[in-house]
Amino acid sequence: MDKEKKSRIGWVTVITLLIVGTALWIFSKPENFSFSSNPWKYAGQLAGILGAILLSVEYLLSTRAKILEVIFGGLDKAYSAHRLIGGLGFALILYHPLFLSLNSSAILDGLKLHFLPGEIFSYNLGVFALYAYVVLIFLTIYTRLSYETWRMTHIFMGVPLFFVAYHVVAIGSDLSNYLPLRIFIFTLVFLAITAYVYKRFLYGKLSHQYIYKIKTLPTKLLQEL
Repeated sequence: MDKEKKSRIGWVTVITLLIVGTALWIFSKPENFSFSSNPWKYAGQLAGILGAILLSVEYLLSTRAKILEVIFGGLDKAYSAHRLIGGLGFALILYHPLFLSLNSSAILDGLKLHFLPGEIFSYNLGVFALYAYVVLIFLTIYTRLSYETWRMTHIFMGVPLFFVAYHVVAIGSDLSNYLPLRIFIFTLVFLAITAYVYKRFLYGKLSHQYIYKIKTLPTKLLQEL
């Protein structure tokens, strides 16, 4: 099987997870459910579900597991998928509180509830996770960081993940009302946390370590030095 066909397996898997998550979310609704009856609320809920799925996949891709490299058609393709999936997941996480705010009869109150800390702890963790992702992703994408600083930003990527996990578990939502959806999302978030713990604390100890010696450098690089 060539790399192109293998890369399709990875993306088909991601798309399948999104379809399953969407289907379970729909099944969690009553029989007379209609998206058009409350579009901002439902769009916000679905954005949260899909965002949690994509961010979980993004953390799994960061482990550099061999099977992930295989199904995405190579390490370079896996890295590209990691960046794209992470960006899409973050966008959905951002739209989640925005859509829910637009659903409020008083939009300003909705924005305060979903974008500012308040009295509800589980909501606050969602707010903290959002702003933590904003800062870390901004530093990663839009600033020129040294490798060590860039590496530190990725180490702290686990902090908003734990906030999201608690937010998902504690908040009253479709997850608490429909067991299959709860199991599906909780499993993905648990795998994401496991992936982060592995990458942060075990990867350097369990992975193969290689020592390289540079014999020659490209002429262009030498000129820059």
